[in-house]
Amino acid sequence: MKQARVNCRERFTTDDLEFVAAAVQRSELSEDRTEPSTLRALLGEPEALNAARESDKLLKAILETPGNLPVSPQFYFYVLTRHMLMRFDRSVADYVASVLATFVAPRALPNPDASTLQRPTLSVSISDMLIALRSASSEREFMIRVQIGDHSLFLSGIFPQHIAHRSTHHAAPPLSFYEEIGSQNYRRASDHQLAREQSLVDTYRTIAERFSEVRVGLNQLSDRLLCLEGM
Repeated sequence: MKQARVNCRERFTTDDLEFVAAAVQRSELSEDRTEPSTLRALLGEPEALNAARESDKLLKAILETPGNLPVSPQFYFYVLTRHMLMRFDRSVADYVASVLATFVAPRALPNPDASTLQRPTLSVSISDMLIALRSASSEREFMIRVQIGDHSLFLSGIFPQHIAHRSTHHAAPPLSFYEEIGSQNYRRASDHQLAREQSLVDTYRTIAERFSEVRVGLNQLSDRLLCLEGM
């Protein structure tokens, strides 16, 4: 079982930041070509860097760059997720991006038309986690509940058609099951001491309370920005 490693924004690489700077440099925001270092300027202005990471110009650069993207999975998914979840606090987009990046194959990210997202086991995996909760220690219980939430969010957000197909033809759980079980376990995780220690209480509670909204945002991300055909 995998657990998201948060937070994405603290794990951006030098290549990620240089990609941002290059996109900004080409945009209308950087008409003054005498600027000595766009990257240095962005690093010195946190809000400017946030604005650049959320700009349509950067999204366009990611989607239109041919071949392998010279960016990390956490950067790639943060930019895409932030655009789909702009009405949420950045910490929510950050966490959701970490969940997505957790399921990425460990190789270079290609153009979005050939995503390397991997589909984990569906109901069997979550069923095993639910069974494991019965005998789990407090700390282990927290980790399992987070993993159940992460799996439910990933599956319902990125593979809703697959869930619907299995529900219709194989008597598997419907989409509502993943929303309910994901929301419930994020909510329970938010009450744990470890959530407070990791400063994730508000993030877990927000996703729990608005799981359907977050899931729909990921559905839109999957439909518009990712190609998962044949997986």
